[in-house]
Formats: sequence, C-alpha cells, structure tokens
Amino acid sequence: MQALAACMHVPPGQSGSFGFFTPFQKGFAMLPTQSSVIDVREIAPRERHALIFGRFDALLPGEALQLVNDHDPQPLHHQFQARSAGAFKWAYLQQGPDLWRVLISKTEPAAAREDSCCSGGACGG
Repeated sequence: MQALAACMHVPPGQSGSFGFFTPFQKGFAMLPTQSSVIDVREIAPRERHALIFGRFDALLPGEALQLVNDHDPQPLHHQFQARSAGAFKWAYLQQGPDLWRVLISKTEPAAAREDSCCSGGACGG
C-alpha cells in the first residue's frame, strides 16, 4: 500500500487509504506510472477546466493526474466523456462529503489499440 501511496502522491499527514478506489477494479489494466495533484479549491473557477485539460493533454499514456475538489466533479467528467471518450479512465479515490479526489488516467489512443496485433508486436505486424 505504501508503494501505491507513493505513486498517488498522498500528501503528508494523509493516510494511505484510498476510500472507494480499488486499483484492480474492472477497467484498470494497470496503475498509472505517474500522478500529479491538482487541488482546484485553490484555483479560480473560470480557470479550472482549462488547466485540467491542459495538464491531461500533456500526459503520456499510462500517466495520470489526481483532482482534489470540494464537490463532485461530475460536470467535468461529462466534458471528458465528450472530449476524450475512450482516452481516459476516471476513478474516485474519495467521494465526499466535504472532499472529492479523482484519479484521471490517460489510456492508449483507440487507434493504437486497434492497430496492435494480439501478441504485443511479437508477430511483426
């Protein structure tokens, strides 16, 4: 659990418990290799989504960002679904009542998954 906590950049003084998040839940083939934290409580509301999407766009597949908010970021999740369908995973690490933490992971682009052969490239195709 400590290795997972280090990967998730748990702030000092916070426990290693991730609440409702199970890293091996359906849809998570692997844990992200890196995670940065964006605490949007400290950012002006009009700047939040642009900052989050900019950081997400800069991620490599397998990397993630952790969002910290004082409310459920469902509208942002809907924007991600409209803008980046199939290119991200959304996992709640903590769900209220006063604090929400969401891990947003970048996945391989759909085209890369479809073009790869079944043996991970061993067939030469």
